[in-house]
Amino acid sequence: MMIKNYQPQSSTSTLLNAIDDVQLGIVLVDESNRIIQWNSLASQWLGVDSLHNVELSDTWLTEKSIHLKDLNAQPLTALDLFKANATPIKVESQHQSIWLSAQCDATHWQGRPAHMLVFCNINKLASSFTQLQRQTNQASLRDPITGLSNRHNALERMEDMHKHGKRYGSQFTIALIDIDNFKRINDTYGQNFGDTVIARIALTLKGALRETDFCSRYGGEEFLVLMPETAMMDAVVTLDRLRQQVSELKWEECPSPITVSAGVHTWQRNSSIEQLLFETDQRLTMAKNAGRNQVCGDLV
Repeated sequence: MMIKNYQPQSSTSTLLNAIDDVQLGIVLVDESNRIIQWNSLASQWLGVDSLHNVELSDTWLTEKSIHLKDLNAQPLTALDLFKANATPIKVESQHQSIWLSAQCDATHWQGRPAHMLVFCNINKLASSFTQLQRQTNQASLRDPITGLSNRHNALERMEDMHKHGKRYGSQFTIALIDIDNFKRINDTYGQNFGDTVIARIALTLKGALRETDFCSRYGGEEFLVLMPETAMMDAVVTLDRLRQQVSELKWEECPSPITVSAGVHTWQRNSSIEQLLFETDQRLTMAKNAGRNQVCGDLV
């Protein structure tokens, strides 16, 4: 690999030549941001054949269809390169997309002020970071005990379904499911067993629902279920089957059956999210007041 326009006349060019052997891209620019030295890795990573007589500017980036982005996919300018301090930058050109770490330092070239841009290929590191970021984002939407979506994610999904329903008239049914006498279970057998109960009932819940249904841990011992394109009676039948399955589960620590109650409500176009949840919770309260271990749907 050769340094373009290399003239062994200064300590800077000597440094360029040495760095060339350790897989770094090097660009030297003068006071007017015109490139005066570069190596082939720099031009390769920037997605161009040559950097001869180039002014490193937004205009040149646009002409060459080169896009610079940060870790949050926000656009960067040519000026950001000169502010870089080992900053990860994604360089997208017509032929490739590559992550580089950029470092800019003031130097001199043939007795005149200049800037040296040093690029390091961090594709593997950035890929690992992106994957970790994705996993972290997914984890932030999940309840750690059950693996179900958490309350925040559930409310966002319900808001999306509510908007979709208003626009296209798509019906959906809302259900709140609560573990009966859960405080007594926790107080009698301990919190670890309580967590086991929550996790096992969540697993039963997922097995009883369709793939298109959305299930979440809404809080404590309560679950929220959203069932798209589902009539009230169909939802009640499904949830009653779930209720029966839960009541038949066997527990080593607890000799008595553990049961759930559920309230079910049909989506209403003119109701707010808060109203829909309130109406659903009212039906859950009715199920509990009626003796627990039962499902209460819309009143007719």
